[in-house]
Amino acid sequence: MDAGGDATIKHGQTFERKGSFTDQGAGTWAATVDYGDGAGPQPLKLKGRHFTLRHNYREAGTYHVVVTVRDGEGGVGTAAFDIAVR
Repeated sequence: MDAGGDATIKHGQTFERKGSFTDQGAGTWAATVDYGDGAGPQPLKLKGRHFTLRHNYREAGTYHVVVTVRDGEGGVGTAAFDIAVR
């Protein structure tokens, strides 16, 4: 899975990034993203094997983001990175 590496944004700026994943199967997938700000995992819309992360952080700090994709055959893939909000 490719969700990119660590990032730094300015306070008040919207974090936005595109990502993708690979899967040998042709089944269905479901994805979630936890932006690390206490809201917990949220559904992540997929377009084929691609997704867009987009989030506004209310406070400065460092946040650990985790993207999880599950396929219909029980497979799970994750990617994680940190966002520093200055």
